[in-house]
Amino acid sequence: YAYCHLTSTDTEDSYSLLNIWQISEPAHADVLDVVIPTEDMSNVAYLICLDMSRPNTVESDFKKWTECVIKTQNKLLARCSAEQQDTLKVKIYKHLQFYVNPKDDTDQLPDEAKDELEVQRKHPEINLGAPVIVVANKCDTFRTQFQAEADAEDHFEIMCSYIRWWCMQYGAASFSMSKGMKDQARRILSYIDHRIFDSKFDRGPNAVVKLSNPAEKFLFIPSGFDSKDTIKAQNPNRNLEETAFSDFFKVREKKKKINATKPGMKSQFNNNFLKTVIFELQSGPRPQVVSRTGDGAEGGKKAIKQFFGRISGQ
Repeated sequence: YAYCHLTSTDTEDSYSLLNIWQISEPAHADVLDVVIPTEDMSNVAYLICLDMSRPNTVESDFKKWTECVIKTQNKLLARCSAEQQDTLKVKIYKHLQFYVNPKDDTDQLPDEAKDELEVQRKHPEINLGAPVIVVANKCDTFRTQFQAEADAEDHFEIMCSYIRWWCMQYGAASFSMSKGMKDQARRILSYIDHRIFDSKFDRGPNAVVKLSNPAEKFLFIPSGFDSKDTIKAQNPNRNLEETAFSDFFKVREKKKKINATKPGMKSQFNNNFLKTVIFELQSGPRPQVVSRTGDGAEGGKKAIKQFFGRISGQ
């Protein structure tokens, strides 16, 4: 995993308050309940990156990481009171219930009016008490998996539809990302800021995707915008509920056999390192975070630039 504390000379910059924990294996999430204070639970969000260069693994990767998020968040919530847990979940329910497309003419209800209305607790089906954001990453490599461009475009639309469908269960946002898409990286960053710090967000959703025109036809679905009816309307000849993902994205048998013969990854070193980190964090005093200027500020800007650079493949 990786950890970045972002600092800025601008005290009003919310990114100076944002800590990023990046993990590549679910087991590494065990450390998070030690480093995330209970009082910060209202400012926690999860971002899942899916690898579009391996289309046939996207469903299994989505399941693996959502299970990891559920396990981690439940462990974090277990430290909170029942009242605090309910407050966090109500915030998610309300976000979906009162979402308004910024590009529509509909006015957002004032907070006082929202408080008077009954909270709809049916959506999302699984409420984790924290925003979940799913990024379909490396979309520029998706085309190489298909011989014909038309076939690639068709399968990319199917892929994005499945991701949106799965995200509905968690009330998750879903976005696409390709190498060099700096504007999209800024949109995602702006949305993360919006969900964690309640900053204003006025970017409209985009549900029409096209590999050949990623600058304009990208996936950008904020939580609360999507619905199963919307996804069905965009897929009139497909039944995402009954058609298995593997019917469209089959595992290549030859590659499957090769992978079966490979030795398993040894993770003993990583596990020992993780246990050492947990021990040090639990036994030692909690380090005080000191705001820095000068080189420290530049280091924070560099850290966030590198983090989103890794997402964009730069």
